[in-house]
Amino acid sequence: MSKSLAERLQFTGGSVRAALRTASLYALGALRFAVTPIYGGLGTILAFHRVVEAQPRQRVAWVSDLEVTTATLEELLRLATRDRRPVLSLDEIHDGLVRGTLNHRFMAFTFDDGYRDNLTLALPLFEAYRVPFAVYLTTDYPDRRMVFWWYALEEALLESDHLDLVAGGQRRLFLARTPAEKTAAFQAVARLIDRTPPAGLLDFCRAAFGAERVDRLQATLPLSWDDVRALARSPLATIGAHTVSHPVLSGLSPVEVEDEMRGSRRRIEAALGIPIRHFAYPYGTMPQVTARELAVGRTCGFATATTARPANVFPEHAHHLECLPRYVYGGESLAQLSRNAFTGALGALRFRGRRVVTC
Repeated sequence: MSKSLAERLQFTGGSVRAALRTASLYALGALRFAVTPIYGGLGTILAFHRVVEAQPRQRVAWVSDLEVTTATLEELLRLATRDRRPVLSLDEIHDGLVRGTLNHRFMAFTFDDGYRDNLTLALPLFEAYRVPFAVYLTTDYPDRRMVFWWYALEEALLESDHLDLVAGGQRRLFLARTPAEKTAAFQAVARLIDRTPPAGLLDFCRAAFGAERVDRLQATLPLSWDDVRALARSPLATIGAHTVSHPVLSGLSPVEVEDEMRGSRRRIEAALGIPIRHFAYPYGTMPQVTARELAVGRTCGFATATTARPANVFPEHAHHLECLPRYVYGGESLAQLSRNAFTGALGALRFRGRRVVTC
């Protein structure tokens, strides 16, 4: 995931501020010919999570925001082809920034966490268009120490009109008879999970959502190490590191932050036998990733490290390779992506006119 639970809960609830931001984006979009030369930059790095062929009609909370359909993904690839916008690998972005040779607005595709469909659905599309992409891997997923709990929670709420679980030694009952109650239950359980130590999360999920459900999702949703090796054999795929356990890095000590970053690289390199040069910060936004975490990122020896700060890449990022921005896809239409991301309008609004955000 790229947003903290608190951010997602705020987004789900909605606000006047969100409505004003949307109106501002439309206004900036209307001025895209003026905005793009200033904030469009050298190009846009896009971030995705799961790839699906189609989305079910009934969903709960923000889970569907983590999905991009194959149709939308292919539409983006066609757009790049139609606009003659080069799709670059992370190595090409790094080399172009360092050498100052990026002279045509580019697009890049990255996927976070390590969903198996990055292999089964995404790879065939990128092979068809002969363009590169990257997968940032949280190593506890192929190691089967973690589960994509939001899918287990959504599934449990859609299958029942209540959820009965034990948390902190107390029995809790959450009603889920209506869509509104299911969303409220999702939010409440997500808060409990947010307070659960990573070491105890798998046991919590097995007890709360059923061991059979969790085991099934663990076996089907994440990449296995054999899957990761299959991805790595493609000349189009770059495997990057995304920590060991996907924590909120700003909540850890500097030593723990470095252990998460270096530990994920060591684990992937041991499994694949190739150097891992690129990293993505979990969540990737303030305050989950602060100047302290970026400073640690500089010391870990990655060629690049990407955030989830929604802005575009500029020549000045050659001096800030530890905090390259990315636009995280959250279900937008192609028109919305074009207006918000490729023009740089969202970054201009979010960061009050700053083009390069380094803290």
